[in-house]
Amino acid sequence: MNLPLIIASALFCVFSRALLNSIDRSILQKPEIDFLTALLWNALFPLASALLWIFLWGDFSKISLFDSLAILNGLASQIAGTGYSFALGKMKIRSIISVCKGADLILPLVPFVLVHQFAAKEYFFSILTTCSLLPVIWSVIQNRGISTIPSLALIGGLLFQVTVTQLIGMSGKVDSWSGFSSTLVSILFWRTIFIVLPILIRLIAQKKKVEPFPPKIHFYLAGRGIISFFSQMAFFGAVIGKYSLFVWPILNSGPLLSSFCAHILIREKIENGEKWATILFSSVILFYIYWNT
Repeated sequence: MNLPLIIASALFCVFSRALLNSIDRSILQKPEIDFLTALLWNALFPLASALLWIFLWGDFSKISLFDSLAILNGLASQIAGTGYSFALGKMKIRSIISVCKGADLILPLVPFVLVHQFAAKEYFFSILTTCSLLPVIWSVIQNRGISTIPSLALIGGLLFQVTVTQLIGMSGKVDSWSGFSSTLVSILFWRTIFIVLPILIRLIAQKKKVEPFPPKIHFYLAGRGIISFFSQMAFFGAVIGKYSLFVWPILNSGPLLSSFCAHILIREKIENGEKWATILFSSVILFYIYWNT
């Protein structure tokens, strides 16, 4: 892939993730929406999209559903997704930004603990980007916008996913489009299985009667699933090449863009903190590119 196409993939990934966050926030904050059922649909629709992709352009023979790496990655993906979705249902996007950037200071330490590798330059960049978002973080703390349990669920899910990724990895299986799509099907399959299990347990226990979602919600979730799949494909296309210097600053702009997207779509208020953070964050990105060229 050439540089313009890679940058376009990164931009699509960022915009689509911002859109997905707003869709999830608008759905999960509704009291009538069952959380586990929403997670199930959030897993099923991307899986259906991935299967359709394989059917049209891939090779079913390359799918290995019982690969231990795919199973563990599916479990890690579901745990991280559950924590993130739970936080989205309880806190505003700007609060999610604050928690995620705090987690960014912890997550790079996982490789050091597990495999004694430390990327000092990348960690310094994480510190800079976190500092650039201090206007948002300070505003959220002042307004007591961070809830303890959702924040712990979010950070815990991310830590578990990073730990699994560092311990087992799958880079050798995703070095091509066909390999990536086949592996993605396996991971999404097990992610779906791991959310079906608690639903079955609840159904057997008959502890809660779940009302079916309105057709409008199913429409949103179907659209979300399709966007989610192509967002994953765009992410893969962006980071697999040799232009990570230009890609990662774009991908790291996702949290701020999510805040503005939430303002447009679900009317979450943008305060001066976001505006100042945008200026500071852009300055950090420009410094990062200058420093590495």
